Amino acid sequence: MEALCGSLTHLSQLKTLNLSLNNLGKCGNTNTVIKAMCGTLARLSQLETLYLLDNHLGDSMANLLPALAHLKELYLWESDISAGVKERLQLAAKAYPGLHLWI
Repeated sequence: MEALCGSLTHLSQLKTLNLSLNNLGKCGNTNTVIKAMCGTLARLSQLETLYLLDNHLGDSMANLLPALAHLKELYLWESDISAGVKERLQLAAKAYPGLHLWI
């Protein structure tokens, strides 16, 4: 995970990132994975679309949203997110008027 995050920080003009189907939830503790991703993705200020489909990151995904305020689209299908956290994410996404959240 550290190698992935480290390589992404150099892509400051990146607009779309597809990390789907990478089993990121199996790269260690999901909270640690999300924390690493938050720091990296927050630095990608040009990023508009992020695909995290089918990574099994679960409810820890709720911690990711504040780092992604600049996104226009965030895809989280098949991420093992509970109904309660999905609802919290949808409510939190309303604070980011340009963001379309797909969960």
